[in-house]
Amino acid sequence: VQLKSGSSQVHQLEQWYIDKLLSDLSKRFSQYGIFIVSTPETNLVYEKAVDSLSNVSLFNGTLKEVCDMVLCSSGFIGIDSAWRLLSYAKRRPTITLSKDCQGYDQLPFSHRLRWMPFRGTNFGLHHSTYDIINLFEKMLDQDLGRLYMTLPELAFVNGDVNNVIVNRKVSLDLTQSL
Repeated sequence: VQLKSGSSQVHQLEQWYIDKLLSDLSKRFSQYGIFIVSTPETNLVYEKAVDSLSNVSLFNGTLKEVCDMVLCSSGFIGIDSAWRLLSYAKRRPTITLSKDCQGYDQLPFSHRLRWMPFRGTNFGLHHSTYDIINLFEKMLDQDLGRLYMTLPELAFVNGDVNNVIVNRKVSLDLTQSL
């Protein structure tokens, strides 16, 4: 997890949201260790969460150590930073929070082409923690995780995704020209 940058003021989450997201992640993933990529400059932002949540820890490492940790992690949730690219490269569940995202995966086309080509995994700053964690959890699933990484919007389908895929109803409007 990386929710604050010490070098960029662009993608800034408010303290209340950082605390809520970390608390919600800690509850949902209580069996996992949650590591926060931090620096001495940003440690204070996470102090409350680290002190009150037993499975949340700060990680202040060298560039190589942080790269190794992200590459070996089960997944990554963070602001629009370079760390997400490492996680994507290893085909790990990766969710990005960005000021350029106006709603779930709603990005300007030019921004998507340059910075966020990974469809369906982008959320605006302060988006519902429930949606973010729901998608992330489904992407971590042993059986269907790859499906959700390929078609992340299926995480928001009501009902059983197996039933939606197998019993899909397709209708064509042949009165419209292509």
